Amino acid sequence: MSNFNHFALWSKAGASFLAIESWTGHGDPEDFQGDLFEKPSMRILAPGAVAHHVARYSFIAPPSG
Repeated sequence: MSNFNHFALWSKAGASFLAIESWTGHGDPEDFQGDLFEKPSMRILAPGAVAHHVARYSFIAPPSG
């Protein structure tokens, strides 16, 4: 992952998958009441600025049999 500060692994109970998500920030901490710009890990780009991100995942299937 390039230019991501966080990633999340999650699955629904009983599901046969694992989700992988690359994140540049995260949800509000519990009881957070501040301004959007005060959130922890918030990335703020100046007007007209550009950010580039790359996420590449490789999966290796288990041997069959």
